[in-house]
Amino acid sequence: MFTSHRTASTLRGMSDPQLQQMTATLDELDGRERALRAEVDALRGRMVEWTQAEYLKAQRYWDDYRRAQGVAQAVAPAPVVMPPARMPVPARAPHPAPPQLEPWWMREGFASKAMALAGAVVTLAGVVMLLVLAAKSGYFGPVPRMVSGPPSPVG
Repeated sequence: MFTSHRTASTLRGMSDPQLQQMTATLDELDGRERALRAEVDALRGRMVEWTQAEYLKAQRYWDDYRRAQGVAQAVAPAPVVMPPARMPVPARAPHPAPPQLEPWWMREGFASKAMALAGAVVTLAGVVMLLVLAAKSGYFGPVPRMVSGPPSPVG
């Protein structure tokens, strides 16, 4: 983008009329910025006045409504105090968008984790089958067979 070296060499190479024109342009832009700030501050003040006027209008409407309905009027609200004018807030730099997350199956290490899970499932299935075959072959005595529960009916 911009470097101090390029800017310095560019300014040194300018003639006096060019520098005067640049200064005048910068002064004009500064004046425009001040005018815009003043206009924004005035609009903020008008917005506060308008909001208070709308509140008072709504309050009068509901007071009239209550009087028409015969309801006792509520305690009068405290007088509205104008808040002091807010100081202009400097513009913040926009926050960068959060990085897009990858789908869970595209993340690094997913394949190795899936293979490890598949291996664990196959190993456990093999152990269960081995125990079933050992039980059917009679490798377990009567006590372990009684503890393991009644045999399931095979159809």
